[in-house]
Amino acid sequence: MVTKIIFTIVFFFNILIASSQIKISFDRDCRDKNTILLAQLLIDAMGDGFVSNFLDEDNAIVLFFDVDSLGHIVDASIIKERKELGNCLRKKIISALKSSDIKFTVCYQKIEGSSESKAYEYIKSWFAERPTYTINVAFPGDVIGLYRLEKSTRDSHETELSKLQFFKKLIDESHKK
Repeated sequence: MVTKIIFTIVFFFNILIASSQIKISFDRDCRDKNTILLAQLLIDAMGDGFVSNFLDEDNAIVLFFDVDSLGHIVDASIIKERKELGNCLRKKIISALKSSDIKFTVCYQKIEGSSESKAYEYIKSWFAERPTYTINVAFPGDVIGLYRLEKSTRDSHETELSKLQFFKKLIDESHKK
Protein backbone atom coordinates (compact mmCIF):
# COMPACT_ATOMS: atom_id res chain seq x y z
CA MET A 1 0.00 0.00 0.00
CA VAL A 2 2.80 2.40 0.89
CA THR A 3 4.47 1.63 -2.43
CA LYS A 4 1.30 2.57 -4.33
CA ILE A 5 1.05 5.87 -2.45
CA ILE A 6 4.71 6.70 -3.14
CA PHE A 7 4.30 5.76 -6.78
CA THR A 8 1.21 7.98 -7.10
CA ILE A 9 2.97 10.94 -5.49
CA VAL A 10 6.04 10.56 -7.70
CA PHE A 11 3.85 10.19 -10.80
CA PHE A 12 1.93 13.41 -10.15
CA PHE A 13 5.11 15.26 -9.18
CA ASN A 14 6.67 14.28 -12.53
CA ILE A 15 3.60 15.55 -14.40
CA LEU A 16 3.87 18.91 -12.64
CA ILE A 17 7.57 19.22 -13.44
CA ALA A 18 7.12 18.21 -17.10
CA SER A 19 4.29 20.68 -17.63
CA SER A 20 6.37 23.55 -16.26
CA GLN A 21 9.38 22.91 -18.52
CA ILE A 22 9.80 24.74 -21.78
CA LYS A 23 12.45 23.78 -24.33
CA ILE A 24 13.72 27.22 -25.29
CA SER A 25 17.09 28.60 -26.26
CA PHE A 26 18.55 32.06 -26.61
CA ASP A 27 21.74 30.69 -28.25
CA ARG A 28 22.82 32.09 -31.59
CA ASP A 29 23.21 28.56 -32.97
CA CYS A 30 19.74 27.36 -31.92
CA ARG A 31 18.41 27.38 -35.48
CA ASP A 32 21.45 25.41 -36.67
CA LYS A 33 20.81 22.80 -33.98
CA ASN A 34 17.21 22.45 -35.18
CA THR A 35 18.50 22.09 -38.77
CA ILE A 36 20.81 19.28 -37.65
CA LEU A 37 17.89 17.53 -35.95
CA LEU A 38 15.89 17.83 -39.17
CA ALA A 39 18.87 16.48 -41.15
CA GLN A 40 18.97 13.42 -38.89
CA LEU A 41 15.26 12.81 -39.45
CA LEU A 42 15.57 13.20 -43.23
CA ILE A 43 18.49 10.77 -43.36
CA ASP A 44 16.62 8.23 -41.22
CA ALA A 45 13.26 8.58 -43.01
CA MET A 46 14.28 9.26 -46.59
CA GLY A 47 17.73 7.68 -46.79
CA ASP A 48 21.26 8.82 -47.62
CA GLY A 49 20.56 8.85 -51.36
CA PHE A 50 17.63 11.24 -51.07
CA VAL A 51 19.48 13.65 -48.76
CA SER A 52 22.68 13.51 -50.83
CA ASN A 53 20.78 14.27 -54.07
CA PHE A 54 18.74 16.96 -52.30
CA LEU A 55 21.93 18.71 -51.17
CA ASP A 56 23.85 18.19 -54.42
CA GLU A 57 20.97 19.72 -56.38
CA ASP A 58 21.17 22.79 -54.10
CA ASN A 59 17.59 22.24 -53.02
CA ALA A 60 16.22 23.77 -49.83
CA ILE A 61 13.02 23.61 -47.82
CA VAL A 62 11.51 25.68 -45.05
CA LEU A 63 9.09 23.97 -42.69
CA PHE A 64 6.74 25.35 -40.06
CA PHE A 65 6.18 23.28 -36.95
CA ASP A 66 3.68 23.76 -34.18
CA VAL A 67 5.51 22.42 -31.13
CA ASP A 68 4.42 21.95 -27.55
CA SER A 69 6.42 23.32 -24.63
CA LEU A 70 8.81 20.35 -24.73
CA GLY A 71 9.47 20.74 -28.46
CA HIS A 72 7.36 17.79 -29.68
CA ILE A 73 5.84 18.36 -33.11
CA VAL A 74 2.07 18.76 -32.97
CA ASP A 75 1.69 19.80 -36.60
CA ALA A 76 4.03 20.40 -39.52
CA SER A 77 3.90 21.80 -43.02
CA ILE A 78 6.36 22.55 -45.81
CA ILE A 79 6.12 26.21 -46.63
CA LYS A 80 8.78 26.78 -49.25
CA GLU A 81 10.81 24.56 -51.55
CA ARG A 82 13.57 25.76 -53.84
CA LYS A 83 12.82 22.87 -56.22
CA GLU A 84 9.49 21.05 -56.27
CA LEU A 85 9.57 17.87 -54.19
CA GLY A 86 6.26 16.47 -55.28
CA ASN A 87 3.23 15.67 -53.18
CA CYS A 88 4.28 12.10 -52.32
CA LEU A 89 7.68 13.14 -50.92
CA ARG A 90 6.14 16.09 -49.08
CA LYS A 91 3.62 13.78 -47.39
CA LYS A 92 6.35 11.27 -46.48
CA ILE A 93 8.49 13.97 -44.84
CA ILE A 94 5.53 15.41 -42.91
CA SER A 95 4.44 11.93 -41.81
CA ALA A 96 7.97 11.12 -40.61
CA LEU A 97 8.11 14.38 -38.67
CA LYS A 98 4.75 13.86 -36.99
CA SER A 99 5.55 10.28 -35.98
CA SER A 100 9.06 11.09 -34.72
CA ASP A 101 10.02 11.70 -31.13
CA ILE A 102 12.33 14.57 -32.05
CA LYS A 103 12.18 17.54 -29.72
CA PHE A 104 12.91 20.80 -31.47
CA THR A 105 13.85 23.91 -29.56
CA VAL A 106 11.94 27.17 -29.56
CA CYS A 107 14.62 29.62 -30.66
CA TYR A 108 14.02 33.04 -29.22
CA GLN A 109 15.95 36.22 -29.77
CA LYS A 110 15.34 38.37 -26.78
CA ILE A 111 14.66 42.04 -27.19
CA GLU A 112 17.77 44.14 -26.68
CA GLY A 113 17.99 45.32 -23.10
CA SER A 114 15.67 42.55 -21.92
CA SER A 115 16.92 39.85 -19.60
CA GLU A 116 16.73 36.13 -20.37
CA SER A 117 14.45 35.61 -17.39
CA LYS A 118 12.02 38.23 -18.72
CA ALA A 119 12.07 36.62 -22.17
CA TYR A 120 11.57 33.20 -20.60
CA GLU A 121 8.58 34.49 -18.66
CA TYR A 122 7.10 35.82 -21.91
CA ILE A 123 7.39 32.39 -23.58
CA LYS A 124 6.06 30.70 -20.45
CA SER A 125 3.00 32.97 -20.51
CA TRP A 126 2.55 32.15 -24.22
CA PHE A 127 2.34 28.43 -23.45
CA ALA A 128 0.00 29.11 -20.55
CA GLU A 129 -2.44 30.70 -23.03
CA ARG A 130 -1.84 28.42 -26.04
CA PRO A 131 -0.83 24.76 -26.30
CA THR A 132 1.67 25.24 -29.15
CA TYR A 133 4.26 27.63 -30.50
CA THR A 134 5.10 27.93 -34.21
CA ILE A 135 8.75 27.65 -35.23
CA ASN A 136 10.38 27.42 -38.63
CA VAL A 137 13.23 25.11 -39.53
CA ALA A 138 15.12 25.28 -42.81
CA PHE A 139 17.14 22.55 -44.48
CA PRO A 140 19.98 22.88 -45.25
CA GLY A 141 19.54 26.33 -43.74
CA ASP A 142 22.51 28.43 -42.73
CA VAL A 143 24.46 25.26 -41.91
CA ILE A 144 25.39 24.95 -45.60
CA GLY A 145 27.52 28.07 -45.13
CA LEU A 146 29.54 26.19 -42.50
CA TYR A 147 30.09 23.43 -45.07
CA ARG A 148 31.36 25.92 -47.63
CA LEU A 149 33.68 27.46 -45.05
CA GLU A 150 35.11 24.09 -44.02
CA LYS A 151 35.48 23.05 -47.65
CA SER A 152 37.44 26.22 -48.48
CA THR A 153 39.80 25.81 -45.51
CA ARG A 154 40.62 22.10 -46.01
CA ASP A 155 44.12 21.20 -47.11
CA SER A 156 44.43 20.04 -50.71
CA HIS A 157 45.71 16.61 -49.58
CA GLU A 158 42.62 15.97 -47.42
CA THR A 159 39.75 13.95 -48.82
CA GLU A 160 36.91 16.18 -49.95
CA LEU A 161 33.92 16.03 -47.66
CA SER A 162 30.52 15.68 -49.34
CA LYS A 163 27.60 17.73 -48.07
CA LEU A 164 25.98 14.57 -46.72
CA GLN A 165 29.19 13.56 -44.91
CA PHE A 166 29.39 17.05 -43.43
CA PHE A 167 25.85 16.82 -42.05
CA LYS A 168 26.54 13.34 -40.67
CA LYS A 169 29.65 14.72 -38.97
CA LEU A 170 27.57 17.49 -37.36
CA ILE A 171 24.95 14.94 -36.29
CA ASP A 172 27.64 12.79 -34.66
CA GLU A 173 29.11 15.83 -32.89
CA SER A 174 25.66 16.84 -31.61
CA HIS A 175 25.19 13.38 -30.06
CA LYS A 176 28.49 13.76 -28.17
CA LYS A 177 27.37 16.97 -26.46
